[in-house]
Amino acid sequence: MACCLICIVIPFSARKAVHTQRLRRLLLEIRAVAGDRSVRVAVVSDQPEVEQLSGSVAWIQATRSRGGQIAAGIEALQPDPGDWVWILHADTRNIASAFEYLLSLQQSSAPGWGRFDVQLPGVLLVGQLMNLRSRLTKICTGDQGMFIGQQALQRIGGFPAQPLMEDIECSRRLKRLQGVTFHAPRLGLVADGSRWLERGWLRTVLGMWWYRIRYFMGASPEQLYESYYGHRADVVTTGKAAAAHTPEASKFQS
Repeated sequence: MACCLICIVIPFSARKAVHTQRLRRLLLEIRAVAGDRSVRVAVVSDQPEVEQLSGSVAWIQATRSRGGQIAAGIEALQPDPGDWVWILHADTRNIASAFEYLLSLQQSSAPGWGRFDVQLPGVLLVGQLMNLRSRLTKICTGDQGMFIGQQALQRIGGFPAQPLMEDIECSRRLKRLQGVTFHAPRLGLVADGSRWLERGWLRTVLGMWWYRIRYFMGASPEQLYESYYGHRADVVTTGKAAAAHTPEASKFQS
């Protein structure tokens, strides 16, 4: 390719109508900030394509596994070594400054990875603590808009296709690499804070830390998924079997 791409992967599940509304809003914002610049987008879901979203975005069906969906999206977009993979949740907004930051990273050939600060309306303290913790530990979470240079991603064998704790596992692997820069710019994305409010922010934070501790103590992602969701994780299909159902991602047109 003549220039580096930003390959955006959006894992998605439309359990409620508001989720599709948030996805649509994010896709419109991506189109607005990208213009005619080199961007490819893949939405990965366990559900059939939402008709209103067809056209300029690749819709990929994959089993209900966050890590598996992200891995399938990256596989479909086929980034080159100089490209950047950007993972966004559907409820993310206010991405313009972050997008410009990623464009600036394209000027360097040095491998790297990182995340942005996140703001959670209604629970701002939770977001601030999350940002501080990840800045100190280099462990990213999905709400922070994790981005990874394809060179670094290749060196860890691709994105971990596991149903839970995929962001933590990916961060752990990337931290072990030598000569790879970690970026933690003080640029804020905005994500939905309703889940902290609905369950109680303290209860939610403590619950998340309990799952993290279990993971660090050796619990498998499949065990944690079953405990969290109440049912077993779907078996992730990768490689040629998944690619057979993967449409080619298309570039945004201005």
